[in-house]
Amino acid sequence: MLSRVLLLCIASIAAQHAHAQGYPTKPVRLVVGFATGGPTDVLARAIAPKFGELLGQSVVVDNRPGASGNIGAEAVAKATPDGHTILFGDITFIVNPSLFKFLPFNPRTDFAPVGFAGSTPQVLMVPASLEPKTAAEFVSWARARPGQISYGSAGNGSPPHLAAELFRFAHGLDMQAVHYKGTGQAIPDLVGGRLQLMLISSSVSKPYADSGKLRALAISGTRRSAGLPSVPTFGEAGVPLPDLDLGAWWGVYATAGTPRDIVLKLNEMLARTVTHADMRDRLALMQVETLTTTPEAFGKFVQDETEKWARVIQRAKIVAD
Repeated sequence: MLSRVLLLCIASIAAQHAHAQGYPTKPVRLVVGFATGGPTDVLARAIAPKFGELLGQSVVVDNRPGASGNIGAEAVAKATPDGHTILFGDITFIVNPSLFKFLPFNPRTDFAPVGFAGSTPQVLMVPASLEPKTAAEFVSWARARPGQISYGSAGNGSPPHLAAELFRFAHGLDMQAVHYKGTGQAIPDLVGGRLQLMLISSSVSKPYADSGKLRALAISGTRRSAGLPSVPTFGEAGVPLPDLDLGAWWGVYATAGTPRDIVLKLNEMLARTVTHADMRDRLALMQVETLTTTPEAFGKFVQDETEKWARVIQRAKIVAD
């Protein structure tokens, strides 16, 4: 009996190893749950060629927009678990379970976390004409004006919305959200002073900060950004926001049931892609920082982030439109 068990174990290990040796056998679809041109799509398309080169097959970005990324996620959840259809997800993947009463998939059980693709800091931006010149001054100024402060949101439950709510809770501010269909639509009102603040990614905020059209008061993370070196972190500015240290981030997921050796191969090639010298420089120009870890560590991070944002969403009473 023992020898039979050993033989079965050996056969199982050999079969798993064979998966990785033969994978991929065809182009890999990298599903993006948003339309072309957005930050998630742009980043996916930036890494896809090198990712495919290292995998040995082309990686094709497959846009499946709709329902705040849920349509794309569903496509991967229901795909054949062989690593040929994978998800390129952003923060919506982990906040949607708290925003939607029903999802056509289970984020906890229908996916196999692969690894990080990158992150970008989020920046507290205010109109250049606004009286406060520092983040600490802004908090004091806003506290003295309860109900009079409006912040821009890229949509209900979007990263700028959730980050601003986190900021509001952390510092006891009474602010109102003004929702737009994307960050691009909100920025003109921020520049014009009709909004008093936004929390937006450094890749979007940098041109406005550099031109002087907006003022950057603080940036998420534990260290300053190379792209905005004069902007202090929230901690340095005296208004700590540790729950936003990583800012916005992206990751890759396979379908649950994908053989572990394929998940490990995807993880390895993703890490080699984003840390490749040429790619790292290109991502730096996009204000995207690289971060690599194991699938298990990424899965734990996803779980922790899901629980954190669930608390924010519940406290702010945010529901999907």
